Amino acid sequence: MNRKSKVWLLLSCIIIRFAFQVTADASLLSCPGINVSDPRDSIEKQILFNGKIWVNLYPMTEGHQFFSSTDFVPGSVSMSGKTFTNPALRFKLDLVNDELLISADLGTVLQLNKEMVDFFTLESEGRTFRFVKPEADSIKSLCGYYHVLHNGPTKLYVRYRKELRLRSTVGERDTFIQSHTVHLVREGVAHRITGRASLMKLLADRKIQVWKFIRSENIRISRNNPGSIVPLLEFYDSLE
Repeated sequence: MNRKSKVWLLLSCIIIRFAFQVTADASLLSCPGINVSDPRDSIEKQILFNGKIWVNLYPMTEGHQFFSSTDFVPGSVSMSGKTFTNPALRFKLDLVNDELLISADLGTVLQLNKEMVDFFTLESEGRTFRFVKPEADSIKSLCGYYHVLHNGPTKLYVRYRKELRLRSTVGERDTFIQSHTVHLVREGVAHRITGRASLMKLLADRKIQVWKFIRSENIRISRNNPGSIVPLLEFYDSLE
């Protein structure tokens, strides 16, 4: 298959996707832990199951398009100010389309209405991952879902993405390539961190203390390992 044919195939998949992404009828969906006979639960269901039916367009692709794993995992979500913490709820994050998915009944997968999502958590690999949608926090330069690594006077957000790489030779399979960007947020303004130099520039008002801390703790800052920045921001915030 030549590259032109691949492009047409991808466009066809996109058209099919939109054809299937119809708005879900919450009255037909349910999940464990929500009692539809209780009026209060019925109202909550209308809020929670607000979105579109999701269809996987890449079943034959090498790897997967999700955060962490292909499994639905426990978590919680806040939608329009209402937080759902039922342990029976199962979610996963589609990194290609930046969409939060929820497992409903009868094998249905629902793509939650992003306009209503405030934040959510995913329980995976023995950790709790918290994601926010910064526009809800009035950080206008960011859009989409961001993993919160530090949440003090300064905030550290990571945006994960996956892109489809089409095969270039016979015998290869299309695959997903993951990338991420790191953002430091202070006083409502987001700054992209591209390396140690850009980070230190943002912390220049405490330059001497920060450098002493880095040396004393032998901290090795790396954009490829955003978690390495967290101890430094915890120290920096303690100086405020």
